[in-house]
Amino acid sequence: MAAKKDEKTSGADIVASAPDTTPTSLMHLAVDRGLDADQLEKIMAVWERDQANVARNQFYASMCKVQEDIRPVVRDANNQQTRSMYARLETVHKAISPIYTARGFSVSHDEDDSPQEGMTRYVAIVRHRDGHMETFHLDLPLDDAGIKGSVNKTGVHAKASSSSYARRILETRIFNVVFDNEDDDGNAAGDRTISADDVKIISLALKDCPPGTDFKVLKFAGVDTVPDIPAKKLFAILKKLNATATTADHGQGPTNEDLDNQSQESLPI
Repeated sequence: MAAKKDEKTSGADIVASAPDTTPTSLMHLAVDRGLDADQLEKIMAVWERDQANVARNQFYASMCKVQEDIRPVVRDANNQQTRSMYARLETVHKAISPIYTARGFSVSHDEDDSPQEGMTRYVAIVRHRDGHMETFHLDLPLDDAGIKGSVNKTGVHAKASSSSYARRILETRIFNVVFDNEDDDGNAAGDRTISADDVKIISLALKDCPPGTDFKVLKFAGVDTVPDIPAKKLFAILKKLNATATTADHGQGPTNEDLDNQSQESLPI
């Protein structure tokens, strides 16, 4: 019966009973109780899961504090093409970096292959001092052309522009950054137009669509220019543009009926 009792207490109970739950102390405790290597491995697995849970909870608690502390960021730059204001990457970083680092966060950026042809996956890795880490990503095409589709950047400049844009978008999403003059009242969405960031995303998506797609989009939105597109129609347009880009070789753009059928769904970005 004694051996059966030892076997029963060889997992979570041993971890809980250890005065100092470190790998070394657990190893000593396992040796003192005569446990074999397999039982020790199970004990360490329990300890690792417990530490991961603690680290994850600390990550989420600290993230809540960061988002409480971050104030709205001022839009300090003017996009001449879209006729709209936006916050530069350095402005966003200067406003939020001291806040999230004080709470134990670090953010690093990388690139990866995207499952979508012609796109690059930009990745943000968010680490917390207690050990938990989470990754976020955004797929974007190369930003080498203006709203009208004409190339306006060298390859190196376009790559840097896309990277900077992705970093700004990712960090504002991760830490739930709100911008000055940004309408955060959902009831007013029907009266406001898309943001400068949304204009850029639509413009980039249009590059991969068949000729004439831009006119169909504007007709559906009931406006003359991309910056005037109503925010409430953003998702329907983006979803169909993504679908259209993957079938561009068939020469088919989005129809008004297709767009209208999806206009009530929530934003994917």
